[in-house]
Amino acid sequence: MKELNPKAGKVYETIVKTIDQEGAGSETVSELLLELREFFIESEDPTVTKVLRLASEHIAENGNFELNILSDVEVAEEEDEENETTGALLEEYSPEDNLKYLLTLCMDANNKYNREELFEIRDQLMDW
Repeated sequence: MKELNPKAGKVYETIVKTIDQEGAGSETVSELLLELREFFIESEDPTVTKVLRLASEHIAENGNFELNILSDVEVAEEEDEENETTGALLEEYSPEDNLKYLLTLCMDANNKYNREELFEIRDQLMDW
């Protein structure tokens, strides 16, 4: 894979702002995902390229980003009396939270754990 064009970061920021303003299901967000996708095509990253296309199609078809990918993420809660960290599964998150999380994974796709999660999300989007 080639290095990601720095302009991709600007498109990413625009997408996040648009999600905050218009919601995860807006047509603008769907179009911006395809714009971001072009940078990953250029950097020769087929996994992120496909995930962004599938996410854009998912939004266009469903009117929102309905995949609840954050529901499986375990977060550390406070330490208990024995100084052990307890974890809990996150419950329901908004489409906006889930889409922003997906974008975060995409922008750091070279991280092996993020890449593994992107493979899982790709498969979920394909099966939707």
